[in-house]
Amino acid sequence: MPWLTRIDQNRWYTNSGPLIHEFEQRLLAFFEGGKDATCVTLSSGMSALELGLKALGVGDGMRVLLPALTLPATALAVARCGAGVR
Repeated sequence: MPWLTRIDQNRWYTNSGPLIHEFEQRLLAFFEGGKDATCVTLSSGMSALELGLKALGVGDGMRVLLPALTLPATALAVARCGAGVR
């Protein structure tokens, strides 16, 4: 409840509010991130997959293997990076 109360007091109910920045800083401290470390929270698992693929350099003309049983968001994340799915 304390977090919900603080959210209501700030009147910021969507992404990038002051509490999400505090949460990211606490995560960095918990995982002992160094001065160059970054913590980013995302709104969905698909966003996390897409960001991870882009960080790995996946892009145009590449192919990515996916498991047969997965969610559509998995293939969509690959397609949004410009890669093909096999």
